[in-house]
Parts: sequence; structure tokens; C-alpha cells
Amino acid sequence: MVLVNFWATSCPGCIHEMPDLVKTHKKYEARGFETVAVAMSYDPPEYVRQFSERNGLPFKIAIDKDGFIVIPEGPGLGVELNQESECIVTLGSKEGLANLANAITSPGDVVLVPNPSYPIHPYGFIIAGGSCRYVPVTPDADFLRALDRAVRHSVPKPIALVLNYPSNPTALLADLDFYGQVVDFCRHHGIWILSDLAY
Repeated sequence: MVLVNFWATSCPGCIHEMPDLVKTHKKYEARGFETVAVAMSYDPPEYVRQFSERNGLPFKIAIDKDGFIVIPEGPGLGVELNQESECIVTLGSKEGLANLANAITSPGDVVLVPNPSYPIHPYGFIIAGGSCRYVPVTPDADFLRALDRAVRHSVPKPIALVLNYPSNPTALLADLDFYGQVVDFCRHHGIWILSDLAY
């Protein structure tokens, strides 16, 4: 499982959440969890390098320069990404999700989609020929129990889970253990996690 986090040294929210990202990485790295932190193109590479070194970031750092992932030099920095086959630049998450749906969905595939969600979450997969099984994301719902029920009662087995929970668009909150449980569950069932936690 790889978490790609986009951030900037000039983003107060990004800097505030960085200690939690480090804790999450350390907590799950022994189980195969990887983190790649991609600094935005407007962030000076030297600021990124200094922040990484000063804070001892334990994961890979990349810099998005002009819409392409570049590999910075220096100790503890760098990630190998093939720009031709492993990176794509989109005009936003909607375009990215629609293209991803077309890339991974075959007719009849089942995808787990949150409800409520943004229209692209279900319709990208429906347009690609798949079908959706909705998982409630409401204050009174137990998401993990609903997720388990959805997988047990889906034929064929779902190929992916669109995860907008929490916060997008519901404004609900979840702790880091929630994400660990979702990763464990999806890994156990061979389900891809497509995270659209954009804010």
C-alpha cells in the first residue's frame, strides 16, 4: 500500500499534519505501508530539502516541478518514478478518477462507492461498464461494518473502494487507526483503495 501525500512548505495545514503522517508511516511501515510525500511545483527545492532534513522525515520525498515528478538529490531524499508509465497529470481529481475508472474497470466489475459522494465516484465506474455497491457514510453508520457487509454480499467480489471518508463531502472525522483498519481489510480482500480525501 502506498500513500501519496501532496504538500508544500508554505501550506500551514500540510505542515501541521506532517507529524501525524510520520506517525502513520512508522506505525504501518513494517506491514508494507509506504509513503511518498510530493512537494508542489511552487515550493523551492531547497526549502523542501531543509524541511525534510530538519524534521527527519522517514519516507521518500519527491518534488512536482512543472507537473512532473522529479527526483531530488541528497541523503534520504528521492523516489524513482517512471514519468512515462507511473505518473499522470490531470486537470483535477474528477478527471483522474474518471480515467482511473476506465483503466481498471471491466464490464460487470463491482466497485464500492460511498454514499453520499461526489457524482464522479459512482458514475466514472458506471460509464466504464462497472456497477456500484453503495456504502453509507453518515454520522450514524458504522463504516467498517457496512464495508464488511458490502463485500460479503457482492458478487463478483469488489475490485476497488472509493474512500472519501471522512470529510469529503460529509465533514465527518476519523482517526489514524480507522485508515489502518481499512488498509488491513482491503489488503485481506484484495481490494484497491482509491482515496479522494482532497481537503
